Parts: sequence; structure tokens; C-alpha cells
Amino acid sequence: MTRPLWVALAWAALLAVVAAVAPAFFDPVNLRDLVVRASPLLIVACGMTIVILARQIDISVGSQFAICGVVAGLLARTGLPMPLVALGTMAAGAGLGLINGLLVARLGLPAIVVTLATLVAWREGLRFATEGVWVQDLPAGFQWFGLGQDVGRWLVGCAAAAAPAHTAAAAPSCSGGRRPAAPSTPPDRTPRWRASSACGRRW
Repeated sequence: MTRPLWVALAWAALLAVVAAVAPAFFDPVNLRDLVVRASPLLIVACGMTIVILARQIDISVGSQFAICGVVAGLLARTGLPMPLVALGTMAAGAGLGLINGLLVARLGLPAIVVTLATLVAWREGLRFATEGVWVQDLPAGFQWFGLGQDVGRWLVGCAAAAAPAHTAAAAPSCSGGRRPAAPSTPPDRTPRWRASSACGRRW
């Protein structure tokens, strides 16, 4: 039995215990609220899953997410429709990721060093640009995509629930269709000496 299957069985057993002890947990409204509250972390976690499967790391995702949030607010405040605001926000996030990717893939710099540097640079740059002030005077349609709280919550919940499915579909292509292997141990090239009792030569 493979390791993912054992994890799935353990998760199913945990859910069964929760269903027996606290059945109200699985109320549709409660599940929707849980997904909506966790949707920002879920989106970031799905992206990090792809990065880790590619045997890399990115610790600047928090700063990237903060910049994308500010970009979304600034674009919405200009009066752009929400679809364009969403596209502009995704373009900003893609641009920040592209910078990290070029530094790691093209220049061959370690991902941990690059993303640590960009984490600090983007965090402090955002703090300098906004002076610690929240983006205010947002239009009424900015929250819940202008669809109202009830419809907007279900929309965000469905989008957040679809993110893991997309990650699972993209995972095989990132890992080459197989589980990433552990780095092999480099061969020990230390000279070994063995004295021969017959002629005293070196082996």
C-alpha cells in the first residue's frame, strides 16, 4: 500500500471520528465558512506544493501575497471592473514569481537565498510605499466580487476547493510523473590504503 493511500485512510478515519463526536462540524454553512476563511492560505499552499514538488522552496510567498492584495485594492479604487482587477492582481503575482524564477533557474542561485532576499525586499518596499496605511475608499463591489455576501462566499469557497484539484492534476508534470527521489549520497572518494602482507603495496 502506497504512502498517499495510508495518509488518505488516516484522514478519512479522523473525519469519521469528528463526524461521530461533533456532527455539526459538517454543516454546509460551517464548511463554507471554514473554506472561505482558509482560502488565502489554501491558495498559497497549492502554489507551494508545486514549488516543493519541483525540489525548490519559496519563502517570499507571504510578501508576494501582501503585495498582490495591495495591488488589488489600488486597481479596484481606480474604478476598474472586478475581472480586470483579478487579472491585474494575478499578473502582479506572476511577475514577482518570474523574478524569483529567473534568479534561480537562469543564474543558478540557491532558491532559499533568492527568496529570502526577495522576502525582505518586497516586504520593506511595500511598507515604504504604503507607509503602513491600509488601502481605503474601496468600491462597494470590491467585496465578494460585487455579488453579495451569500453568493460571494459560495463563489470563493468553490474556487478554493477547486485549487487542490488543479494542484493534484499538475503535480505529476512537476515531479516527472514519479515521486521525487532523495538526493543521492556522493561517492566517498577518500583514498583507501590497505597494506598487503605479501608485498606491502597500496590498493
